[in-house]
Amino acid sequence: MAVDPSSIQAGYSVFARPALLAGGPDSGQYVGTVEAVIERQGRYYLRVAPPMAGASELYLPILAVRDVVGKEVHLDLTTEHLLGQAWHLPPDSDG
Repeated sequence: MAVDPSSIQAGYSVFARPALLAGGPDSGQYVGTVEAVIERQGRYYLRVAPPMAGASELYLPILAVRDVVGKEVHLDLTTEHLLGQAWHLPPDSDG
């Protein structure tokens, strides 16, 4: 079941899962901070500000969220999944 978009707020920290999910306490790799939850054509996305100034925002589908624990969003994606993908394009762009 997908995560309820209303359970995620601006300011929550976003983490990609470890490459080998061992079930330990590791939150994974820090990806950035949620700026907003946006809806486009009936689909929800997280607009995430990366930790490095000047880096592009990320637009991650809510379906990529594994769970929300406290004020942490845990993705069902690894950092390898995030690299090389067009996550920086807004969901309504044609690029």
